Amino acid sequence: MFEKRTMADYIYNDIKEAITYLEYEPGEKLSEMQLAQKYGVSRSPVREALARLERDGLVVIKPQSGTTVSEISFKRAEDMNEIRRLLEPHAAKIAASVITDEQLQELERRLAKLAELEPDSEAKCNYAMEVDVFLHDTILDFCGNKEIAKIIRSFRPIILRINIANMLWRNRLVPVEKEMREIFAKLKERDPQGAYEAMRNHLYNFHIRSTKLRNIKGETVK
Repeated sequence: MFEKRTMADYIYNDIKEAITYLEYEPGEKLSEMQLAQKYGVSRSPVREALARLERDGLVVIKPQSGTTVSEISFKRAEDMNEIRRLLEPHAAKIAASVITDEQLQELERRLAKLAELEPDSEAKCNYAMEVDVFLHDTILDFCGNKEIAKIIRSFRPIILRINIANMLWRNRLVPVEKEMREIFAKLKERDPQGAYEAMRNHLYNFHIRSTKLRNIKGETVK
């Protein structure tokens, strides 16, 4: 049997992932009782997990209304992306000089697997998200600055929700895959300036895709 603290962590991470990947949709109600039944626990660890998710901005808790999944705010995502555009190209520039051959081989393997999946399929979309996270994590791991890594990773749940919403609207996977390959190519070439520019282009295009989606959907994705 899990201890209360450990179980609260597990529930927090599980719900966080479900919200991030839109398994729980924006505006959807989350019942403490149903979640407690799902995880086979009392309401206490569920309540603790939901409180942490509220601090992350992923749920909204109102005394009389209960808990709902927060809407996706394009303004908040764009504020985060502005910071990413200042920090991540620099991280990619540093990583290009120090990334290991082993890590490059793993990136290449994942990109090759992605290319083999059926175009426009759900499997390809899901795996593309995994590869994108792995690529960004690899760069953060090799940038030599733990504070940059901490800041960028704290944005991930919000940014991923926008990415996935983009993928679900008129399939935008092709340009994202191309951008990931361009970043990888510059890392493999040990080209710091090229990696900087490829990452800057990738993040700028995220801004463009998000703006187009915002114009279609309004301020929030519902």
